Amino acid sequence: MKKIFIIAGEASGDYLGGMLMNDVHRLSNEEIEFSGIGGQYMEKAGLNELFSIGQLAIIGIFELVGKIFHVKKLIDRTVAKIQEYKPDLVISIDSSGFTHRVDKKIKKLMPGTPIVHYVAPPVWAWRKWRAKSLPKFLDKLLVLLPFEAELFLKHGLETVFVGHPIATDPDFHRPPEKEIQKFKGQDKIVVLLPGSRPSEINMHLPILAKVAEKMQHHYENVRFVIPTPESMLDRVCATTDNWDCRTLPVSDKSQKILAYYAADLAIAVSGSVTLELARTGTPFVTIYKTSAITHMLVKLLIQIKYVCLVNILAARSIVPELLQQDCTAENIFNHVIALEAGPKADIQKKAFEEIIKSITVDDPNAAAREILKIFDLGRK
Repeated sequence: MKKIFIIAGEASGDYLGGMLMNDVHRLSNEEIEFSGIGGQYMEKAGLNELFSIGQLAIIGIFELVGKIFHVKKLIDRTVAKIQEYKPDLVISIDSSGFTHRVDKKIKKLMPGTPIVHYVAPPVWAWRKWRAKSLPKFLDKLLVLLPFEAELFLKHGLETVFVGHPIATDPDFHRPPEKEIQKFKGQDKIVVLLPGSRPSEINMHLPILAKVAEKMQHHYENVRFVIPTPESMLDRVCATTDNWDCRTLPVSDKSQKILAYYAADLAIAVSGSVTLELARTGTPFVTIYKTSAITHMLVKLLIQIKYVCLVNILAARSIVPELLQQDCTAENIFNHVIALEAGPKADIQKKAFEEIIKSITVDDPNAAAREILKIFDLGRK
């Protein structure tokens, strides 16, 4: 039996890891065991968990400083566990601030163990020099966006564009209309996506509470659905229970997708959830706010015009981006009203179709097949 140690550091990586594990299990000619770090999706796919993904839910330079010793302990603990486990392969997913530190140590300590990284670090956005360093400790890189492969291939790293699972995940197919209408009822559904990390939720939920209050006065029978990772559900519930409006926090994937299709619109923190909304054709406004120190440093380093993945892939502004000082309840509310009042929602929906095509590959199991090539175990 082959053994794989797999590491995901946040909710989006957990989703990708869960999909990858399920595909590998389904396509492999032999039994494969997965151990490592993940969340709800990877656990359901059979992960033997080292520790909860929630312990890595950190974002921002300022936020990291206060937990730097905690993170170092987790890195050392992870490396020790990998040495003890003696896997045939290590797979790290996204969260390069954590996973690449583990990868580098493992490459020195266990040079014969192949290391695959899934999801490219966004060198096209900032810190381009990182592309040169990856071949020193990675054996293969699987990328989700169509323009990423050439950035790393020229530095000698085997890199494969495998498409984004959100584009082909059958769970994101439109549910039966009866289910959508039953969920919606007579309500206007607004999906609020405050982020997947504690720092994001703490920053954005108070702002969204004010937006919800404004929307409740503007619309009749409005209900706010708040998808969140299972690890953050209690935190979100504790906060939104005090809101003076109807809220429904959900962590179940099927409920989240049903809410997308039932929704009139969404307000989403920038991240992979914006591709989920594009897949389901849900019009949205994207927001983001972080600490002043993190924002100042990132602003000096960032080299792209947009932060929302939808806008980046389209190379134009399709979705409003309300960032930092523009991320206020008044601004968000005004953009929501404008999104509904004019043709902007239909323009977004049409653009979403092309964006999803751009991250789709012919083989929806491409990532799993690249893993199985290492062992020569894949079924045709």
